[in-house]
Amino acid sequence: MRANLGRWALPPPSMDHLDELEAQSIYILREAFARLKKLALLWSLGKDSNVMIWLARKAFFGRVPFPALHVDTGKKFPEMYAFRDRYGKEWELDLKIEPCPPIDSRRSDLAAGRALRRAQDRRTEARARPNTALTD
Repeated sequence: MRANLGRWALPPPSMDHLDELEAQSIYILREAFARLKKLALLWSLGKDSNVMIWLARKAFFGRVPFPALHVDTGKKFPEMYAFRDRYGKEWELDLKIEPCPPIDSRRSDLAAGRALRRAQDRRTEARARPNTALTD
C-alpha cells in the first residue's frame, strides 16, 4: 500500500522508457551487424559490457553473430575470469582474448587500442586466406 506523501507522491513505476531504450539498442546492434564488415563487441567483464552482451544476445535471438573481444589486462579477480569462461561457453560466444601489454595506467587506453587492432588484423588476414578458420 502506498503512503500518502501529498505533493511528493511518485507516479507508479513504468518500464516504458526502459523498454524504448532497449528497443533502440537492439535496433542499433542489428543495423551495425547489417552494415559493418568488421564488427566485434568489447567485453571488459564489467557491468556495462555485460549489458551489451545481453542486448546483443536478445537482438539476435540468443546467438551473438560477431566476436566478443576481451582485452585481458591480467588484473581481474579470478571470479571474473571464471565468469568470462563460463558464460563465453554457455552463451556460445565467439570469444577472442587478446593480451594487453603491461604499461603504466596513463597509457592503458593506447595499449587496449593496440590489442584491438592486432585482433582485427588477424581476423582480416584470416578472411583473406581461403579455407582458413577465423579462430586464433
